Amino acid sequence: MRAGCETKWDPGPVPVAVVMISLNEDHNTEAVLRNLNGWAQEVFLVDNYSRDDTVDIALRYGVHVVQRRFRGFGDQWNFL
Repeated sequence: MRAGCETKWDPGPVPVAVVMISLNEDHNTEAVLRNLNGWAQEVFLVDNYSRDDTVDIALRYGVHVVQRRFRGFGDQWNFL
């Protein structure tokens, strides 16, 4: 775990849930979650079976993670 990594989601005041889709995005995931922490109330990640640390990072932040095969952008975005 990196120094300063948040381990608990801090829900913000905005009544918004963020939905993200991913495939091997560990190089961006932590920065995105740091920006959302304290702002959005919930974050959901629909992951296409990443082979890197994307899911592990999201879970450390308390993100709701679902892994699902990619069938197209519209299908993946509308899944939740």
